[in-house]
Amino acid sequence: MFLGFLVLEFIADQQQWNFHQAKKQGKASGFLESGLFSISRHPNFFAEQAQWWVLAFWCFAVSGSSEWQYILGAVVLTALFLGSARFTEKISLSKYPDYAGYQARVSMMIPWFAKGNQSEEQLEGAK
Repeated sequence: MFLGFLVLEFIADQQQWNFHQAKKQGKASGFLESGLFSISRHPNFFAEQAQWWVLAFWCFAVSGSSEWQYILGAVVLTALFLGSARFTEKISLSKYPDYAGYQARVSMMIPWFAKGNQSEEQLEGAK
C-alpha cells in the first residue's frame, strides 16, 4: 500500500509540475482540474498523508501493541496538510472565481467521483 500511495503522489506531483510548466509557457491558464485533480483537489497531499497512516498502522502490526504514539505523527501531519490545503484554497479562490465550482464538484482530499455539473444558483448557495 505504501508503494501505491508513493506512486500516486509522484503522478500527482508530476501532473502539477507539467501544468505549471505549461502555464509558464502560456499553454495553460487557471488551475489544474484534470487527471488526478479531477477526483481530488489535493491528490498529492492525500497520497502523502496516506503513506504516513500506512506506516503508523504498520507499527501497530509489527509491535503487536496498541501504543497511541504510533499515530501521533500521522495525526499531526494530517492536521498540517488540512490547514495548508485550506490556506492554498483561499488563495486560489481569490485568484480564480471559477474555483468555487471546482470546490463544489471535487473532493478536497480523498479521491472520489466528481459531483455532476451544478447550476450557478447551487454554487451561490454553497458559498
